[in-house]
Amino acid sequence: MKKNIQEEREKEYISLCKRRDEIREIKRKLPWRLLDVPIQDGWTINMVLIDEVLRRSDGERMAIALNMVNKEFVIRKGQGGKVSNIRKNANLPKIRQFFTYTDYLGRRYYNGPELATLKEDTFKKLHEGVQKYFSRRERVTTSRWGGQKHTTVTYELNIPEYYIGIRVKKRMLTMVQDIDKELLREEAWVDDKLQPFYLFGRGVNSHRSRWYDFTNRLQRKHTKDAIKHLQKGELEEVNNYKKLNKHKL
Repeated sequence: MKKNIQEEREKEYISLCKRRDEIREIKRKLPWRLLDVPIQDGWTINMVLIDEVLRRSDGERMAIALNMVNKEFVIRKGQGGKVSNIRKNANLPKIRQFFTYTDYLGRRYYNGPELATLKEDTFKKLHEGVQKYFSRRERVTTSRWGGQKHTTVTYELNIPEYYIGIRVKKRMLTMVQDIDKELLREEAWVDDKLQPFYLFGRGVNSHRSRWYDFTNRLQRKHTKDAIKHLQKGELEEVNNYKKLNKHKL
């Protein structure tokens, strides 16, 4: 009985995902219509240097550096109160409080305007006078099996946050798609049905669970192979594996 319930749940998830993708494809293919009069659809937030910093001798170079990592953040319509508070506190450190939320587990998280990072090839194309405003950061990740380490190099803006101001503008739409209201209602219904699957998975027979089982089996196989190499004295091969300290030889 339990297996049948899990299979039905898996079929339901696949069916919902298929319909969700179909709706997205229908919306993507709809033609765009030019509006006679633009309409507002929320606001956009961009980061700029404050006037005192921009007037400095190196203000122009700092502005170029900031523009390289600026990411436009969109606030949807219906949050006018938040926009008025942001305009009163038009500074990056001060507006973080308006974009800090609590998840269903009670943990605090930030979802608001933030700066992007530069890849190494983009950084090398910058002028030396602009490069000095970035800091090199290395992120090392270890694969689940084999223990191979991968290093990712990025460059982050290193000017003080209180140099960065906030500019809020209306987000105006000049073109729209004529989407059927019934289709939008169905899309909302599908998204609501999918939420429990996103939060709690799809049971022990779900794709996610099977993937973890598969990777764990690979991990155990690599560990056994590493022990064999260690017993034979092949230390160079052992460096490609991890978790040897959990096994007694």
